[in-house]
Amino acid sequence: MKIFLTEFEMNDIRFPGPNIVAASWEVAEQAAVDNNLILVGELDNILVDSTGSYSYQDLPQDKTIH
Repeated sequence: MKIFLTEFEMNDIRFPGPNIVAASWEVAEQAAVDNNLILVGELDNILVDSTGSYSYQDLPQDKTIH
């Protein structure tokens, strides 16, 4: 299963929505549509170091994420 990120719009402002846990983008997209959400991406990795600090997976600074 994968974690998909959503947003919702209210008064022309976008807000973070609930996460959708689904097997594929297509299934998550249908769940988003059914719940009036906007599917914006998939959560890839969160890295946790030995101190308990965490961050999203380190990505090269020149990479564009949409």
